[in-house]
Amino acid sequence: MSNNTQNYEILQTNITAIIKDLLFPSESDEPIHLFAKEQKLETTLQQLKQENTEAKISNKNWEDFFAPLILEEDWHEEEEKKIVQQFKELKQTLESQLQNCQIWLIGETQINAYLLGETTEGYTLGCQTLLIQT
Repeated sequence: MSNNTQNYEILQTNITAIIKDLLFPSESDEPIHLFAKEQKLETTLQQLKQENTEAKISNKNWEDFFAPLILEEDWHEEEEKKIVQQFKELKQTLESQLQNCQIWLIGETQINAYLLGETTEGYTLGCQTLLIQT
């Protein structure tokens, strides 16, 4: 196994540990899943667009997407504080370990959200979840 493959697998393991039991808050709190493809990010994005030609596809600002997830509120209980910390850790890990981090939303009511970047090896890595917005 090459060092590149080892680094990629270690990063997958780290992201999986961060998102374990983490739900994305929307109208229906949904689990967050690891998304990994051994191909360039550009290729992955092209495939997602080709697979979803009938769906609305949009790019969301990285900071705007994470802002409500990492905002600590005075009224937060311990569980909410833990969730905020998990999202902060996820954001920091993705930003520090991946290049060209992007968020893509596919759909209108049931929206597949992809938080993706590219590893130094040129592989696509990140997370995927479902957002429900009516």
